[in-house]
Amino acid sequence: MDISIIIPTKNRNTILKKTVEHVCEAVKDVEAEIIIVNDSKINKVEIDKQNNNIYFFDNPGNGVSSARNFGASVAKAELLLFLDDDMLIFEENIKTVLMLHNRFPGIVFNLNSTYPPELLKQCQKLQFGRYLIRYGFTSLRGWGGGEQWKEWNDAEMFEVDTLAAFFLPISKSIFNKIGGFDERILFPAEDYDFSVKLKNNNMGLYIYPKSIIHHNEADRIDIKSWLERKKVGGHGHKVAVKFGYNEFKKPYSCIKVVVHKLIFKVRNIMFIILNLIPNIKLLDFIYFRIVNRLLGAYIYTGYTE
Repeated sequence: MDISIIIPTKNRNTILKKTVEHVCEAVKDVEAEIIIVNDSKINKVEIDKQNNNIYFFDNPGNGVSSARNFGASVAKAELLLFLDDDMLIFEENIKTVLMLHNRFPGIVFNLNSTYPPELLKQCQKLQFGRYLIRYGFTSLRGWGGGEQWKEWNDAEMFEVDTLAAFFLPISKSIFNKIGGFDERILFPAEDYDFSVKLKNNNMGLYIYPKSIIHHNEADRIDIKSWLERKKVGGHGHKVAVKFGYNEFKKPYSCIKVVVHKLIFKVRNIMFIILNLIPNIKLLDFIYFRIVNRLLGAYIYTGYTE
């Protein structure tokens, strides 16, 4: 067995179906198993089984970290690949993973990612889509921004301080050595905690920018669902602080507390205002400012819950 691909999923059957189709095509020339771990306690995974090496499990625990740990526990291959349920991968990505894993056994890495071309075109037509593009939410480079990436390099592999588990190849022996994902740490801080444990075990963290996967968030370009996810992320940061990660502490001033509380209270009115703004690029600056105010309020609310 060359590789075990572990896909945690929750209530995203339509998105998952396309992901699995891409995975099956990407691994057609390697010996691979696909482990799908359903993290939903309500809905079952409903996709057609496309080959005999796809295995479905219900997560006995709770949360994405638990689902990943369970997937690793049943995996047969020494090389694990953690893959989010909205990532579209290609044969070239798998070849790159196998090449890098064999050449550099002392590192862990992410490949590059961006929205699929058709989704980027759709975003260009929408006010909120243009917001996502403007603030870098549609690419890995934008996700890291100036704080995460000291210096982005499109030409060669470069070292970073933090990786993300959206596409994370790692040997099973290293994964077990560091104890897997800490199931007490919630999204999105579980990636940070995992990265800290890797560095504490002298593993180098890198990004290989020349191999690109597609981040298919077609079901998450709705502003309300997107903000709710950011609210969940705010709560995850609060939990991380409780476990000693003061990097996630948010020292809100009294004025910001009042403003965030007020904005969250009147959020439905602000959504109405957003809907009244004509879909004209010249007016995007107004739309973007309102979304940024809502974003701050949602993160604050999640952080203080």
